[in-house]
Amino acid sequence: MRRTKPRRRYGRIILFIGGLFIVGLLFLGGPNGLFRILSLRREKRILEENKITLEAKIEVLKHQRYKLLHDPDYIRRLAQERFKIKKTNE
Repeated sequence: MRRTKPRRRYGRIILFIGGLFIVGLLFLGGPNGLFRILSLRREKRILEENKITLEAKIEVLKHQRYKLLHDPDYIRRLAQERFKIKKTNE
């Protein structure tokens, strides 16, 4: 009878370690695991940075649009720069 008890104890220890290993794998690598959460956080940070950059570009474009609609001197200057148009008095 003494021999069966140590075997049972080792079996339980191995079963416990195996269970911990499986739970650890699920916690770290499962669909909602730690690695996935960290990856999603990194992606979120990158998207937020892109959002800030795009919002700044939108503001610049809105300002350019307003100038194109309401500032004839700005339009003249753009035409002179882009199409090498000279003023009539030059």
